[in-house]
Amino acid sequence: MNTYFNNGQLVIPNPSFNTSVKYTGSGLKKEGNTIRQIYIHHTAGSSLSGKTPISFHIHGGLKDASQDGIIYKMHDYLERTTCHLGVANGSGTWSNREYLKQENGGLADINRGVDQAQHLTESPILDYYDASKSKDIGCDFDRDTVGIELINFGWVEKSGNKWKNYLGGSLDIEDSDVVTYGYASTDQRHKSKKGYRGKPYYLKYTQKQIASLKQLLVYLALENDVPLKNEKEAIFQLNRSALTKQPGIYTHSSVRIDKFDCHPQPELIEMLKEIDALGHAIEFLAAIRASILDTFPVEEWLAQGWLNSQEEAEAGVDRWLDILVKSYVAREDLTQVEREVIQKYIQPEVIGEAAAVAEKLFFALSAANYRKFLDSYA
Repeated sequence: MNTYFNNGQLVIPNPSFNTSVKYTGSGLKKEGNTIRQIYIHHTAGSSLSGKTPISFHIHGGLKDASQDGIIYKMHDYLERTTCHLGVANGSGTWSNREYLKQENGGLADINRGVDQAQHLTESPILDYYDASKSKDIGCDFDRDTVGIELINFGWVEKSGNKWKNYLGGSLDIEDSDVVTYGYASTDQRHKSKKGYRGKPYYLKYTQKQIASLKQLLVYLALENDVPLKNEKEAIFQLNRSALTKQPGIYTHSSVRIDKFDCHPQPELIEMLKEIDALGHAIEFLAAIRASILDTFPVEEWLAQGWLNSQEEAEAGVDRWLDILVKSYVAREDLTQVEREVIQKYIQPEVIGEAAAVAEKLFFALSAANYRKFLDSYA
């Protein structure tokens, strides 16, 4: 990669998609092609199916290791959506309501302070949980979302020396392929059981799956102006931000208390922390850019003929920021000239002194595991 910052944005390669399998079901037409939320699921199975109404699938290679980490694009998520969350139908309807009544002040907490005595009839979010209404209410929740499936069985059980999936079928896996959650469940639904939502053992998401998921989340977030900064561990429980339709990255478990996808595997949480840091780095670069452009005497330079246009000034700043990011990727220190540019043109109240600028940006890129992230596209 030769360019790291261009047109006011950090340059991120697009992931590779396999389009050989298409979704064969029906879908809802998009309204304005707007995506506000990205949801991560797992399939609770090992195979890829065109019947699953999720836009993207990432293979885990359980039956074919050569498939591990391949991203399948099932349909154009900007043309149509599918009812993949089910917040107002299925077993989640009553379960969510009962859970919310009992946890942290009940629905009042979810509904931005709606009074406990009123929330059962007056809360806007409750429209999505009203089982007396049509199924389309639930699907309306999904219209501005896009889903990603990790092909994975989810929770598993051990019988003798054999691991079995939730249907009782034997799995050809090792103990090292399983993550154990030994803590006691704290929510009302699973309070008498141990493990994540009452299940102690889950099949691990593979390293390649998680690496591909990182690529896909970053791609979808940047394409649709969805925040990369996320709530990390908190998206594996019923989540206020998700239920109140705040833009962001979530899991199916964020909106359904009866779901187990995705489970909070430490490597998955670490990846979420990395893209959160990347979101901070992107915001920091935008602040640097705005600070330099605000400080530059662009109008004077235009009048003197030193610049031909505002766009030329912006392109010049972008070239300098490209050097800044490139110096991090190449593990090079900033030159004295670059430090002088920072110190001269970046407003101290916005950023700080020259050394602090590079240190703050480089820290964010390191927390995002940025070098390894770029290597993953090779």
